[in-house]
Amino acid sequence: MVGVMTSFAVYAFVYIWRMSFLVNGVRYFTLADDQMVSMRYAENLARGYGLVWNPGGARVEGYTNFTWMLYMALFHWLSVPRHFVSVCIELSGAASLLINLIFVRRLALRLADQRESVAFIAVALTAFYIPLDNWAFQGTEVGLLTLMVSISAWLAVEVLAGSTGPGLLYLLLGVTTTVRPDMVVFDGLILVGLALLQPAHWRRHLGTGGGILVGFLLIETAWRMAYFHYPLPNTYYLKVTGYPLLPRITRGLLVAFAFLVETLPVLVILGLGQQFLRRKRELRLLISVVVGQFIYSVGVGGDAWEWWGGANRFVAIVMPLLFVCVAVVANELIRGLSFSAPRSWAGGHARSDVAVAVALVIATNLLALSTFRPVARMLLIERPLESQQDEANVRAALRLKAFTDPAATIGVTWAGAIPYFSERHAIDLLGKTDTTIAHGPMHVFPGWEKWTSFLPGHLKWDYNYSILQLKPDVIQAPLWRLSYRLDRPERYLAPGYSVLVEGSQAWYVRNDSLHVHWGGAQ
Repeated sequence: MVGVMTSFAVYAFVYIWRMSFLVNGVRYFTLADDQMVSMRYAENLARGYGLVWNPGGARVEGYTNFTWMLYMALFHWLSVPRHFVSVCIELSGAASLLINLIFVRRLALRLADQRESVAFIAVALTAFYIPLDNWAFQGTEVGLLTLMVSISAWLAVEVLAGSTGPGLLYLLLGVTTTVRPDMVVFDGLILVGLALLQPAHWRRHLGTGGGILVGFLLIETAWRMAYFHYPLPNTYYLKVTGYPLLPRITRGLLVAFAFLVETLPVLVILGLGQQFLRRKRELRLLISVVVGQFIYSVGVGGDAWEWWGGANRFVAIVMPLLFVCVAVVANELIRGLSFSAPRSWAGGHARSDVAVAVALVIATNLLALSTFRPVARMLLIERPLESQQDEANVRAALRLKAFTDPAATIGVTWAGAIPYFSERHAIDLLGKTDTTIAHGPMHVFPGWEKWTSFLPGHLKWDYNYSILQLKPDVIQAPLWRLSYRLDRPERYLAPGYSVLVEGSQAWYVRNDSLHVHWGGAQ
């Protein structure tokens, strides 16, 4: 266990370091672009502007990770240098996954009669499942939520065993919704599962536990209504409303199928050990939670980042529970083979567990990362995905800051790092932080593409509003790639904008802007 945790800590440090880069001799760290949106909210909160994306701007809930965003605000309040804040969040995500390994071990030991071999397999699979690591190391709330999920599952198992009361579990489930509102899905699965497995206590689980959960949701909704004037985060309206239900689910099924193919070794082991899964009600609870979260992912059409490979954000948080079940089944299968083998083979049981763990770690990651040079990514020979784009956005932001004055407004499709590092008033062309766009119509692909090309959070834009009405001084070029297929964005730019090119980055600059100081259009 110590060896696995130490190896994970080293891997996390190298991974995070590989995402950083030098600009003019200064090392910069940055998060996934969506998280940089939350960082901008966190900075404005710490500076006293409130929960807004632009200082003095409208109150729009453009984040879905309230507690995690508050944690980001702490580092801004402490005046950590801008180029260094992100690494504090990245290391926090890694720390969450490191602590998570402790609870994965506890959960595995509880379900496997204290067999360390089972715990080893579960911990190794969890520690080195790169899609999960990537989400946490990129600074998303996935690391914290994964820890909360594992603790909740461990507490639920303890409740089933009669070793503890459910009070702490109920409270923790409520708290998860302050990190992400859609954690109510996981919370409900746990409570319903406990009610079904402990029918004598169903009123307590659904009444008291459900009441506490509903209480959290009501308080959060009331606060949201008072502050933002909408019952749900802006991103809900942006991602879910305006697209036909069946095509959205179809896209969810397509990415779900890809994920199932990528986890084939795990599924084969679970299939071989169905009798072990049915035997323990605790295992049935864990599997039910994983399946329920998987169905939720299908229902919302998946995420926008499945092309990275492996579990998306909705599924990644329950992968440790799946790995615990796999470890229990794999160990039982190994024990069965050992008992039927000659005595001289018995000493190889422990070595078999190590071999299974290593084989599963390699197989699941090779399949998950198969479309993007998996070996190079696993060994960090190549930089992690998106880190090149993140670096380009930071460099673009610093250039933008140099040729505009503080009164300039910028239109962006990458709404995270560019506004954060340029420190300019920004206009979000894709509506994550804009209620007008989020509540507007969604662009739908024609014909059969409608059934396969749903991309959550990236199919709403209104250039007539964002460009012609709001008139940003500078607009990131090119505009959102999908808008060139479903719209004619050039017609919004032709009347009043020219192109400026500097290095590999181009900008559309408003011809009559007084806030851009560059030599002229090229």
